[in-house]
Amino acid sequence: MGIRLIALSAVFVGCSLQEVFFENDEYISGEAFYRERCVQCHGIDGKANLAGASDLSISNLNVEEMKDIVVNGLNAMPPFKGQYKQEETLEEMLEFIKSLRK
Repeated sequence: MGIRLIALSAVFVGCSLQEVFFENDEYISGEAFYRERCVQCHGIDGKANLAGASDLSISNLNVEEMKDIVVNGLNAMPPFKGQYKQEETLEEMLEFIKSLRK
């Protein structure tokens, strides 16, 4: 029981609303943002399903639906609005997520 609680706590901390810092408003790619902020729950291949995260490899959401979820959050997923400096980062991340589909 104790190990499960520790593992679950680590997942929720990984998915928490911590701020992503940029030096001098440095650009961060969408894939790098995903690896830093999303991989804890969705996994590198989108299939981790931790903390209730959806399997991104089988998602059939369109780009606008994905964008709404990333920006505003859904269920246990926190909103990421304001967590990236450039809109380009968000657009690239959505393309990266689409690339995880089978």
